[in-house]
Amino acid sequence: KEVLADLIRTTDVLIENYRPGTLARLGFSDERVVEINPNIIHASASGFGHSGPESQKPAYDCIVQALSGIISITGTEEGQSVRVGTSISDIITGMYTAIGIVSALFRHEKTGQVARVDVAMLDSTVSVLENAIARYQISEEIPTPLGSRHPSITPFESFKTKDSEIMIAAGNDKLFSDLCTVIAKPDLAVDQRFKTNLMRTENQQELKQIIEKVLSENSTRHWLEALDVKKVPCARINNMKDIFENEQLKERNMLLPVESENGFKIIGNPIKFAGESNEASAEKAPVLGEHTDIVLREVLGYSKEKIASLHENKITREEY
Repeated sequence: KEVLADLIRTTDVLIENYRPGTLARLGFSDERVVEINPNIIHASASGFGHSGPESQKPAYDCIVQALSGIISITGTEEGQSVRVGTSISDIITGMYTAIGIVSALFRHEKTGQVARVDVAMLDSTVSVLENAIARYQISEEIPTPLGSRHPSITPFESFKTKDSEIMIAAGNDKLFSDLCTVIAKPDLAVDQRFKTNLMRTENQQELKQIIEKVLSENSTRHWLEALDVKKVPCARINNMKDIFENEQLKERNMLLPVESENGFKIIGNPIKFAGESNEASAEKAPVLGEHTDIVLREVLGYSKEKIASLHENKITREEY
């Protein structure tokens, strides 16, 4: 606790993801943290936030996905709802927390005000349900899973080809007309069932059957090339093997080999700054305790003897 207090005293940001009240029980209430360092930015990421009737409940990504409603709109039209295929609630919460910290630091620099940043997994996940929340209020119908299609733009979904599937996003009348030209069905663009986006959405199933019947006559590669010529947005549905072979991602250094890890790759930084180098490799992840001595010595100014005593008494962990 003394070491943590020293760290709080000398740092700009304290970030933690305990259940609300845990840090206070350890002796570091909000008041105590501010008392130690009046200028600190204190950020918390938790399941439900530091207020509300469910504040003290434990949470995991799948629990929040269920509570937020995101599972209720994820899956096929015919099948059961499924969780998003990545830990989306964890990831979104981390991103919002980072944004909150950066914003708080900027405000502190400009105004001198400090901030207590409180980010909840449930809030964060609900915040990305823009379309479903709007649709429910307008239609008064509860949104359900739609598979790969868009709820209000058509054709905007995946279609089976002769050898796999292709995603097509004809987001306006011009693109739909160009799609009709590519599949040699120009009359569809003036058909009263499909003339406008609203009509196409109302007759989505019928239109999909017509388009898919044509697409099933040739390969995904054929249709991608033909649609690209007319600049109709389209894509193959990649798997993880495809991702590792994607030239765009290679050019952007989005899969970086880790030093001394026999070619193992991790995800690169998606934020690029013009004029700054785009790293082509990543440092090996630190082992547990690798930087303990550096922090204690260089940040807190502890002596070798004090550091050794902390290790000896198992208060801190040495590198291993």
